[in-house]
Amino acid sequence: MHTISLLCNEYPLVYDVGVAYTAEEWLHPDRVLEFNILNLIVQGEMHVVEDGVRYIVPAGEFIFLRNGVRHWAETKTKADTKWYWIHFYDSP
Repeated sequence: MHTISLLCNEYPLVYDVGVAYTAEEWLHPDRVLEFNILNLIVQGEMHVVEDGVRYIVPAGEFIFLRNGVRHWAETKTKADTKWYWIHFYDSP
């Protein structure tokens, strides 16, 4: 259920790409999305829970969040955290 397959011979369909920066503490929303997410943390650290498993993702690390799986946060992400995100669909 939590597996994201990235194939070597084709790219996933990217929905959108962006950058986020928290000037103040921020609580990740509780949600279930129709697309996968790749978050690359470049400054600070992100706290996120996916399907009951808690993660702390520090700068220089990334996390994939699976579509259709609930994710949220119980701990606020600290101020001055920055990350790049890519929302994408599974390969056909």
